[in-house]
Amino acid sequence: MKTIIRICSWVAAGALMAALLPACGKKSSSDAVSTTAPGIFYGHSVVYSNHSTAYTWGNNSYGELGNDSITSGPTPVTVSLAGVKEAVAGGTHTLAVTGENGGSVWAWGNNGYGQLGDTTTTARKTPVRVANITGVTAVAGGGQHSLALKSDGTVWGWGYNGYGQLGDSTTTNRTAPVQTSSLAGMTEVAAGGSHSVALKSDGTVWTWGFNGYGQLGNNGTTNSAVPVQVPSLTGMKEVAAGGSHSVALKSDGTVWTWGYNSLGQLGNNSTVNSAVPVAVVMADGTPLSNVTAISAGLDHTVALKLDGTVWSWGFNGFGQLGNNDIRSSTGFRSTPVQAVYLDANNAPQPLTNIVKIIAIGHHAIAIDGAGTVWTWGDNKYEQLGVAVANTPLYYSPTAIKVPGLVIAP
Repeated sequence: MKTIIRICSWVAAGALMAALLPACGKKSSSDAVSTTAPGIFYGHSVVYSNHSTAYTWGNNSYGELGNDSITSGPTPVTVSLAGVKEAVAGGTHTLAVTGENGGSVWAWGNNGYGQLGDTTTTARKTPVRVANITGVTAVAGGGQHSLALKSDGTVWGWGYNGYGQLGDSTTTNRTAPVQTSSLAGMTEVAAGGSHSVALKSDGTVWTWGFNGYGQLGNNGTTNSAVPVQVPSLTGMKEVAAGGSHSVALKSDGTVWTWGYNSLGQLGNNSTVNSAVPVAVVMADGTPLSNVTAISAGLDHTVALKLDGTVWSWGFNGFGQLGNNDIRSSTGFRSTPVQAVYLDANNAPQPLTNIVKIIAIGHHAIAIDGAGTVWTWGDNKYEQLGVAVANTPLYYSPTAIKVPGLVIAP
C-alpha cells in the first residue's frame, strides 16, 4: 500500500499507523531477519495467474518476494510453488494457497510475530507450509497477522494478536493457526492493519480486532477479541479491510464503508470517522453504483465498476488514486475519482477493460482483460514494477504497465 512505505514517515504525514502497527524499526542489510518492528511496510506486489503461478516484485528486505533472496527490484520473479490458487501481500509477508490437500497455505517473508504460521518466528526467503491447516479456500494478509478461510466456512488466524485481530478470545500472539471464535458459514475474509473482517453466506458482515476508529462498525470504539456483527449491513457480497477502515460491497452494486476517515477513505464526502457504515457517494451526492469489486489500501479505497473502469478515493499523496492529481503530501479525495493512463500524447485517458483490482499499502494494481498488469501510486521500492528512475519523485499518479508481465486468464 505504499512506496515510501516507511511507516514513521507516514505517521509524520498525519496518518494513523501508530494505532495500526508497532513502532518503526530497521531492516537487515545482510539477510532476511525477523523483526516485530519493520521499517518498511507494504513495499511489495503480488499477483497470480490462473495457470497456477505467483509473481512478486518490489521490496524484499524480509524475503517477502519468496525467491530465496533479499534483493529488491522491479522485475517480477516467479515463486517456486506449484498449483497456486491465490496469492496475497501482507505488511511484510506473503501468503499463497495451493491445491494440494484441498487447499494448503504457504507463507514467506517477515515472521516476527509468527505471521508465517510455521510454529516459529524465523524469517523465510522461500515458501514454508503453514502448520496444521488444510482445506483452505482463501487467505488474507494483514499488517502483521494472517487469516485463512476453510471450505467448511470456518476462519483461522495466526501472527500478531495484540488487539484481538485473530478473534480467538485472547490477545496472545500465535505462531500457528487458531480458530476464530464462533464463526461458521463464512465465504470471505479480509485482514486490515490490526483488524479483521469476514463475510457470511447470509450477506452479513463480522469484524474483530482493533477498533480505535470504529473500523469494526458496531457503533463503538472498543477493541474486540471475538467477532461482532456489523448491525446494519445485509445483502453484502464482498468485503475489504484497509489500514484502519473497512469496506463492503452490496449485491445492488453500492459500496459501504466505516472506520478511520481523516483522509477521505470512506468516500462519503467527509473526513469524519464513522463507527457505523456509510454509503460511498459521488461528488454530486449520488451513490457510487454498478460496482463489481472492491479493495482497500492503508488509507485509500479502490472500486471496479461493471463497465471495466476503476474508481478510487482517500489519501492521494503518492498518486495511489491514479487520477493524475498534482502530487501533494496532504492530498486526498473524499469522493471517487477515475483512474487514468497517459496516451502517446501524454493526454489522460480512462483506464478500461479492467477485470481485477488490488490495493496494497499506498499503491494499486489492476489487470485488464488481455492480462496486462497496470500499477500506480508509490514506487520507492519499485513495487510498481518499473525502475525508480522511470517514476520521478518515486511515484506515478497515473496507471503504467508492468513491462513484460501478462497474467493468463
